[in-house]
Amino acid sequence: MIDMLIIEIISYLITLLAMPFVTRGDSWMLKALYLGLCSFFTPIIGIPLYKHLMK
Repeated sequence: MIDMLIIEIISYLITLLAMPFVTRGDSWMLKALYLGLCSFFTPIIGIPLYKHLMK
């Protein structure tokens, strides 16, 4: 249980640290979409999926 919590916290921190580089100049709605994708799929899948959707 604690292990999963630690993984989620690390995943969320990675998402927040990468956010300025991935969503540069996007609206808050798209930044919320980015946060949702990274929260649902983890940053490993969420970031490439966000970039693919924003093409």
